Amino acid sequence: MSCLKKFVRWLKNPRGHAVWITYLLTALFVAAALAAVIIMPEGVWAAAAYAAYCLAGVFFMLSVVITVRLAPTLKQRTVSLLKRNKVAARMMEQYDFRTICFALLSFTVTIAYAVYNGVIGITRLSVWYGALAVYYILLALMRGGVLSGYRPKAETRLKEKEIAVYGRCGAALVFMPLCLSVVIARMVSGYNSFEHPGMMIYAAALYAFCKIIAAVVHMFKARKTDDFGVRAIRSVNLADAMVSILALQTAMFAEFSPGGDNALFNAATGFGVCVLTAALGVFMIIVARKEKRKLTEEENNV
Repeated sequence: MSCLKKFVRWLKNPRGHAVWITYLLTALFVAAALAAVIIMPEGVWAAAAYAAYCLAGVFFMLSVVITVRLAPTLKQRTVSLLKRNKVAARMMEQYDFRTICFALLSFTVTIAYAVYNGVIGITRLSVWYGALAVYYILLALMRGGVLSGYRPKAETRLKEKEIAVYGRCGAALVFMPLCLSVVIARMVSGYNSFEHPGMMIYAAALYAFCKIIAAVVHMFKARKTDDFGVRAIRSVNLADAMVSILALQTAMFAEFSPGGDNALFNAATGFGVCVLTAALGVFMIIVARKEKRKLTEEENNV
């Protein structure tokens, strides 16, 4: 069997030390190529730099192929390893528990943002940071309210509490545009805007788009469950994601079109976000009232 056939056969089922050697060489050649871009060598070293580019490309493609081939095995081993832990296994198997765990993390981060913006708002007497602090406090109150009263697989008497919390979250979302209007007014007037230095604007864009896509997907997924704690969390996440898109737009205008006439676009997007957030809140209130009436009728029939 020729060396080429052996290589192709190994590539279909990569294993052994050759896998780690390939990853190591990929890292080395990519590092060499990046160093060449920074240094910009001349003469003989320029030829070596071109060789590093080529080898980096070849080994990078090999690493991708190997990773794709090993992905099913790695996934199976990772899942098997995680299932040994009770909490990790529960997170993987139970959608509601996973949602609440991530909500707890979001709640912690939201509290940190609220404190950060609040401190800056007080020390600088800034309306902008003060409005952002109120926005994050409102998000924290909604998430904290759901988490404090959440009970998995709630009984009827606890289900009533879940529905009540769901309705209160809806009322808070109706109120939220009042807070956002202060932020939007500051952006439209040109006094303040969200900013991301340098290349961070691209990372922020990727984060915002992933956030809104995940929020929409989970929103539809949560509608299939009767767990109103989960549905409340997903609704709040959707509202937060819409604000992230507004923040991204203003940041991109500030980065790529400074001094441009962007007030109309920011105002239109901000108005749309406020309307959709309020509409989501009204929808939650209506659903909460219907579900509460349904529970009351079921209890009376019993």
